[in-house]
Amino acid sequence: MNKKYFLFLITILLYNNVLTQDTREVRNRRWQEDLLYFKDRFPAYDKTITPFIFSNAADSNKLYSYSQKNSIEVFLKGVDSLYKAVDQLSDDQLMIGICKLVALSPNAHTRLLLFRLETVMNNLPIGIYWFGNDLHITAAPPAYKAFLGAKINAINGIPIDSVKKRVDELNSGNSSWKRYMSLYYLRSPQALKGLSLVNDAKQLSLTVTPLKGKEQILSMKADFVPQTSTVDIWKDLSPNWVKKDSLMHVLLEKKRLPLYLQNPEKNYWYQYLEKAGIVYLNFSRTDNTKDLSFYEFTLKLINDIKDKPYSKFVIDVRFNTGGDNDIAEKGLIELAANLKNKQVYIITGYPTFSAGVTTSALFKWYTGAKVIGELAGDGLVYFSEGGDIQLPHSKLYVHYANGFHNDIFIKGFNIRPDKEILVSFQDYLNGEDPILNFVIMQNVPGLK
Repeated sequence: MNKKYFLFLITILLYNNVLTQDTREVRNRRWQEDLLYFKDRFPAYDKTITPFIFSNAADSNKLYSYSQKNSIEVFLKGVDSLYKAVDQLSDDQLMIGICKLVALSPNAHTRLLLFRLETVMNNLPIGIYWFGNDLHITAAPPAYKAFLGAKINAINGIPIDSVKKRVDELNSGNSSWKRYMSLYYLRSPQALKGLSLVNDAKQLSLTVTPLKGKEQILSMKADFVPQTSTVDIWKDLSPNWVKKDSLMHVLLEKKRLPLYLQNPEKNYWYQYLEKAGIVYLNFSRTDNTKDLSFYEFTLKLINDIKDKPYSKFVIDVRFNTGGDNDIAEKGLIELAANLKNKQVYIITGYPTFSAGVTTSALFKWYTGAKVIGELAGDGLVYFSEGGDIQLPHSKLYVHYANGFHNDIFIKGFNIRPDKEILVSFQDYLNGEDPILNFVIMQNVPGLK
């Protein structure tokens, strides 16, 4: 090797080293500027990270503190810690760190948009869902057909309940909503690497028990499909929703699906069950559709069933994750006026959230309906609306909430299930809906 060439190589190496160092310094500075922006803006806009006292309309003599104790102090210290450690943390760790700080708010509408409303991290190309405490695969690529229905026992050797416990740190809200949101994070290698639970941000090793066979390890690479609109993972429960050219489904060969899985693409629809004497209304999204507003839909429904014999009315909001609080009430009032002397039931699930909860509360208030199913994913007192703060360099969106809602119409009013009924994985696999079956079996208004 001649002297000129050797000096050229040394120059290139030194240049690359300086360039790498400069690039790292620029990256660190940008993250630090994002963190300062986050620290300054978020507490100023959000109403739940800082102490907020409000008077409950049901009992004006009592004051309730909405924020967690000392959450603002923990928040400020947490931002400072991330700022100092920027050079030692990966981008994934910084995103997850910010996510944890936003989750100090007890309000589930307050969140960092990594999944669901906005998708900025990768995930495995599978559908998963919690059935009680068991996590199962509902949809998967054709190459993984043998694992459809498999129970996930561990991720990278860590028991699934332990992984979920760590993931719960990233989401605000009650245990039901945390369960629903965990479905997004549990299939993301990036998110789990940000929590220091895995080493590889591109794939996961799942310990699974297939429907047939013994426990084994399933390794799968993740995809990154950026989304700027809502992705509700519950829809993967239905074979009518998944893209059949890229995914297989555990219920694909079922000749008839239970009602709650038949039309995941529709915001609202109904079916008259003549033999059971039931009118079943599925309301999975509190948003008007282009062809028929919810109010127009309810008027049509009332007209369609006015001459039909039925004794029970069911509104199923188990998958209603929200929408526009203003669109439902007028239609619900019309429905309630036509349901006198009927047995009325509301089905809730752990994804029931926001406007889905308000819909449940209003319908119970107007009809005296019985609530059955699982505990909803939100309470009757919450903050929503608000807006998004976009961090200048990472372009991450932090959603803040500033619109106060109180659906406790009188002291003691709630939408906790009068009868808790879970859909087990075996129920799901068999195409059964034990919640609707319970309504069919009821002959008297009281629950047994």
